Amino acid sequence: MLDLKYKTILGVALPMMVSGFIQSIVMITDSALISRYSTEAFVAVGNGGLLYVTMYMCLIGMADGAQIIIARRIGEERQSAIGRVFGTTVITHFLLATLFFVLLYFLMPDIILSYSKDQFG
Repeated sequence: MLDLKYKTILGVALPMMVSGFIQSIVMITDSALISRYSTEAFVAVGNGGLLYVTMYMCLIGMADGAQIIIARRIGEERQSAIGRVFGTTVITHFLLATLFFVLLYFLMPDIILSYSKDQFG
């Protein structure tokens, strides 16, 4: 039987909440320090922070899904399938991280300049 006490649920949920809170603290700190320089720098940090958090959450969601599938395989007592799920997860994360890097490094500057009101580049 599953142990569904508040302590158990909090033990699972608290690390995820702290992770999201830390990302918010980083963005607030960046904004507080950069806002002293210029409005353009403040806007750039805000855009960069949103892109970072979006892509970070995509990868975290994939990792959480993989953990759920691995836990299911353990529950089904199919330990031989765990390695395949883990290997597929590593490859998928590597490919997504590479895709996100290429998107951010090569395509995003032009995309941002195309929809920005003020063009600084």
